Amino acid sequence: MEFIDEASIRLNVPLGCSPIKLAKTEHVDAFFRVGQIQLGTFEYYQKHENPQVHDEFEGFCRLIGYSDAFTVLVEASGGADQYVFCCAMTSNPKLAARRFGYDAAYEVLDPDGFQRAVSGKLKAIRERRAVCAYADHKAIAGEMNGTFRPDRISAATIDMLGAAKYFIKPRRFAHQTEYRFLWELDGPVEKPAIIECPEAVKFCRRMDWSKR
Repeated sequence: MEFIDEASIRLNVPLGCSPIKLAKTEHVDAFFRVGQIQLGTFEYYQKHENPQVHDEFEGFCRLIGYSDAFTVLVEASGGADQYVFCCAMTSNPKLAARRFGYDAAYEVLDPDGFQRAVSGKLKAIRERRAVCAYADHKAIAGEMNGTFRPDRISAATIDMLGAAKYFIKPRRFAHQTEYRFLWELDGPVEKPAIIECPEAVKFCRRMDWSKR
């Protein structure tokens, strides 16, 4: 089985270029006017009607955990306590936007500042961001959390590996070159949220569509 090495997904590290948020013009206008941002959930993307957004396997992955004593393979779902914000790492934002049915975009020039601003609004307990990896079987392998017990399968099993598991997508989405922001809250998030976070605007720049 093909799998992603957990260590290859580098969380919260600086980038050499800016993630790009693809959107409709009215949503970009609202962001730069009042800081309006829509945050998704894994369940929301599981059920989305747009085939470029719909992923029935969001939040699901195959975990291959190893230690000196044994190796464990489990299938698990998680992320019910997290909000998601998706961007793209692309040199052709107009083409990428058209695939989604969008017509505008903005650059996140300072991903760290942007994420911290939204974290403050949400009162998030953890924040993570990374470039997504793509694999046919959504399998990830890494060293197990030291508290994991193979004789007890429970809701906590998803945490036998770290947060990198939430940055794997099926290979059919590889053309999207997704850069993902996650915010973990202290309880479940039941539906997408539309927030106003004007503090985040200063970390972004609207793209001039007429020149592209």
